[in-house]
Amino acid sequence: IQKCGLLRNLFSSSMARTLEQLRMLTITSCTFVEEIVAKEGNEEVTDEIVFPRLKFLALANLPNLTSFCSAHCAFNMPSLRKALLQNCPKMKTFTSGQVSMPKIKIHEDKDQWLWMEDLNEYVQQQVLQGKGLRMDNDIKDDYYLFNTCIAIFKQHPLDDYYDKDTDDDDTFDDGNGNNNDSGDSQLQH
Repeated sequence: IQKCGLLRNLFSSSMARTLEQLRMLTITSCTFVEEIVAKEGNEEVTDEIVFPRLKFLALANLPNLTSFCSAHCAFNMPSLRKALLQNCPKMKTFTSGQVSMPKIKIHEDKDQWLWMEDLNEYVQQQVLQGKGLRMDNDIKDDYYLFNTCIAIFKQHPLDDYYDKDTDDDDTFDDGNGNNNDSGDSQLQH
């Protein structure tokens, strides 16, 4: 989703529970977005929302985003591999609840990656270090940002051949029983 002018949130928590097939979520340059998953009125928020197939998450150029979800709700993202969280200066926490996920690569800057096991911890670290998820003029260019997201996504295509049994995050099965090392390609703009 890109450049949705009046959108304040993307999903209600009840809708988010139905997104079992979601593999990639990219939200960029939506000026008024405050949170991605929101509690609707008197809606009951379950203890946990699971995105079982989500492998890539990008939240960027969202100047009013305060959190992924402000309701006290846990998120389970067992397939998440990479994330890009940039230019979200009002974001102080990822979610009010717990985040269950494997150790993932978070895109820091151009070709720099940081390994993290908790998106709440990552956001809070950025805030404590005085960095926050600040607005960076180098990344305000939507064309550059879109290409960055696509390049990150292509490093691990979202196919069914990903070898989940390997400890090496950059190894995948090509469908012919061969394990290939995809390596980390350099992002260019």
